[in-house]
Amino acid sequence: MAKKQTEPKKNPPIEDNDPFLYMRGNQWHQLRNKIGRDKIFNTPEALWNAACDYFEWCEENPMIEQDFVKTGQAAGNIVLLKRMRPFTIKNMCRFLGCHSIYFHEFEQSVKDKTDEKNAAFSKICTYIREIIEDQKYQGAAVGFFNATIIARDLGLMDRVEQKHSIDESVTEQFRIGDKVITFGNTLR
Repeated sequence: MAKKQTEPKKNPPIEDNDPFLYMRGNQWHQLRNKIGRDKIFNTPEALWNAACDYFEWCEENPMIEQDFVKTGQAAGNIVLLKRMRPFTIKNMCRFLGCHSIYFHEFEQSVKDKTDEKNAAFSKICTYIREIIEDQKYQGAAVGFFNATIIARDLGLMDRVEQKHSIDESVTEQFRIGDKVITFGNTLR
């Protein structure tokens, strides 16, 4: 089904020769009834329902992998395998029609606020992140996802820094007749 084409709203033309345009003391900025852009979701329930729609979409639209049959009479034939689609914040934001930076900034803006609506938004954002992380972790644990990539994404990689140093002294002795000559060298 094709989306209905609508014409964008047009602002009235501004003429540079309009004497009132840049008049000192104009109050046009007060004609705006709000500051900033609208929130994408007006209620925590709307955000939660949209996130659930994304989770359902991921489950209903698995990723398709092309593979070959390796044994039997059908060996060499191409088969299409359905693979679990990992939940991600970026893909959820694309699904919801926003940018991941917007979601992160929105999440931070409601994080420490105490009023009921913002506290509910904060809980929903936290719950969404936990569901996404849990699905990735469980998918990697059973082999659906590449464990190394998911561990890196979730910050579970252990970094081990190894430093080796060699501090040895080498000495050699030579005997020439009755004399013993010792050469010493320290490696670092």
